[in-house]
Parts: sequence; structure tokens; C-alpha cells
Amino acid sequence: MDWLTEHKAKIDFALKRVTLRTNEMVEIVVVGKLQSLPHLCNAFAGQRNRGLRHFHCKEFPDVFPDKLPGLPPDREVEFNIELYPSSLSVSITPYRITPTKLKELKTQLQDVSPWGSLVLFVKKKDGSLRICIDYKQLNKLTIKESIHCHELTTCSSNCEVSQCS
Repeated sequence: MDWLTEHKAKIDFALKRVTLRTNEMVEIVVVGKLQSLPHLCNAFAGQRNRGLRHFHCKEFPDVFPDKLPGLPPDREVEFNIELYPSSLSVSITPYRITPTKLKELKTQLQDVSPWGSLVLFVKKKDGSLRICIDYKQLNKLTIKESIHCHELTTCSSNCEVSQCS
């Protein structure tokens, strides 16, 4: 909250817009693109690991400064999944799931997303469950990239060759 106060943050939930000001009085406006409201989660869920986080902050003070140096820098690549125009959230009947698997699903799902997929569980050798997500329906809505890079070394060598001189 102190960081938001320091940068005079204005949050407009209706327009999905955040306005910040740097110390040099430069105004930065960030506009979101959510098409639907995200699911809400219980605020008490984040309380259980609070002591562990505090321990890591004290153990690595160079990584966790007391005061943030400012806004994060702009990145060269902005991650984005292109969807076909007028794509709606996938709505199909979920797979049947047993109560024990439903309990496991709730413990494994930490990130809440307005987009969902069908979920299966596979039993591991130690008896625990591994979550497997079926992305077929979501993949039908995404615009495919023209370059597929299966290995980072292959992709980086191709980029070096294609540079202009």
C-alpha cells in the first residue's frame, strides 16, 4: 500500500485502468483487457505461508529491498495469447470427478483464471495425484504463431542468421 501511495495510484475498476505517477511527475496509465470479471478467492488462503515468506526476505536482503526502486522496466517481449475476434469463454460440461479428486483439485488450483479447461487426474507412483489439463477447446480459439520453437538453441541460432547487416 505504501508503494501505491508513494506513486499516487488511481485505480478505476469500471474502466480497468490504473494511473501512476513517478517522482519526476511522469504519468503512467495501464489499461486492462479482461472481458469478464475474475473469480474471487478467500483472503485467508494467503495467510498460511506468511512466516515462510518473511524468513526468505530476511535470508536474502539483496533480493527483497525494504523500499522498491520504482516501477518495473518495460520488457522487450510482452507475453500475450492472441484470440480470434469475438471469442467467448469455453463453456462445456465438466468431466465427472470423485469427491477426493475434487478436494485435490481445489488444493492444486492456486491461480484463478476467467478461462477454464477440463481437468483429469493421473495417479503417480507414490500414490499422489498429478493434474492434467485438457487445452483442446482453448487451443481452438488461439491464433497460432507462425514460428514454433521447440528448442531454445534452435530458435536463437535462427534469429542470429536472420539479422540484418
